[in-house]
Amino acid sequence: MEGFVTALGSQWHPECFCCKVCGVTFPRGNYFDHEGEPHCEIHYHASRGTLCASCQKPVTGKCITAMGRKWHPEHFTCAFCLKLLQQGHLQGASPQPLLPALLHQALRLASSPTPPTLPLLCYIY
Repeated sequence: MEGFVTALGSQWHPECFCCKVCGVTFPRGNYFDHEGEPHCEIHYHASRGTLCASCQKPVTGKCITAMGRKWHPEHFTCAFCLKLLQQGHLQGASPQPLLPALLHQALRLASSPTPPTLPLLCYIY
């Protein structure tokens, strides 16, 4: 009867107003509305596909979209040498970003009786 939370068009017991995914409550009242359900920041961004593929933290502001995932610009690095990839570098379309010279090396290493698993190349724009 008392001490309830009013949010998302309903009233909730404080312990019942929690992230739909992990059950964490919102002691400061900060929550994210995703499809009418309360979510914590991590699960809100995970449901929207806006977690950095490298650090798994929300990507806000500038971002790089590559290989069907989002990255903080400072986390978009070559999978082999960890150098920062800049605009215009080549990459393997899947599963890891690669610098051009390292991509050729990786394809050579992958040449075996089975075909390489790295598909066509594309540019980052």
